[in-house]
Amino acid sequence: MAFSQSIKGAQIPKPCELCETDTNIKWKCVQCNTLMCEKCKKIHLKVQTSITHDIVDVKGQKAKKEMEHTIITDNIPCQIHKKKLNCMFCRTCDRLVCPDCIAASHKKHDLDSIETVCNERREKLKEIKSKFSENFTLCEKENSKVRNFKAKYEQFSAESVQQIKGLNSTLNNVTNQRLIQYTQQTS
Repeated sequence: MAFSQSIKGAQIPKPCELCETDTNIKWKCVQCNTLMCEKCKKIHLKVQTSITHDIVDVKGQKAKKEMEHTIITDNIPCQIHKKKLNCMFCRTCDRLVCPDCIAASHKKHDLDSIETVCNERREKLKEIKSKFSENFTLCEKENSKVRNFKAKYEQFSAESVQQIKGLNSTLNNVTNQRLIQYTQQTS
């Protein structure tokens, strides 16, 4: 089964995470990251806080891609007012704010929707990733050139050492022959 838990070696179906009874899981809420049955899907979409949530078929490829690339921008609790949800992004303070935060200290600040700021930052990250990829590719090319140069240098160095050894051997042979000739002439 696609969604199951193992208990002492046996596979038992995992129940719906909302009703906890139905084991026929077909849907997943992308924002809540919750697996659910058909009945709970309908109920979930009627709840005020989850009307705009994306519900995807757990077996579909689209579901996997949706879950990978979706950034949840609603239902984010305020860090100051724990029972409130953030509804805006304060560009002035560079932080998420709830209605109470706005009323208390962000009235005249530059506010924007969380989704807008999130999309802007996602695009900025894509640009940074693209530049990084370009620079990484350039570094790989330069590294390849350096490795090729190093290999040629090592080959040239090895050949030069062999040539020097060969010339040294030849010089020693010639010197020894001349020494023998000289000693034969002088004796």
